[in-house]
Amino acid sequence: VGQVRVSLEATPPLFSFISTDQDGEMICNVFLPNEQDSVNNWINITKQEDNFKKVWGTFSVTLQKEEDYCHSPKYPDSMQIRNGSFYIEL
Repeated sequence: VGQVRVSLEATPPLFSFISTDQDGEMICNVFLPNEQDSVNNWINITKQEDNFKKVWGTFSVTLQKEEDYCHSPKYPDSMQIRNGSFYIEL
């Protein structure tokens, strides 16, 4: 439980966003964390149960478009997600 800074050095990255074409068959855009905004790139695990089989937390991230295979203006060059929250069962 605690906060972790997001880094591109993590493999795979702790954060990413991928868009696909309408059919979901082709990857169009790939967004990865913008390391220059390290102050706003973090994950905070607030609660866990069953030895991290259930995890709750909050996050903040600035994502930068790394690839645009479909040449679509649908998404901007960067995205900011602030005050995000998550719950995951592993």
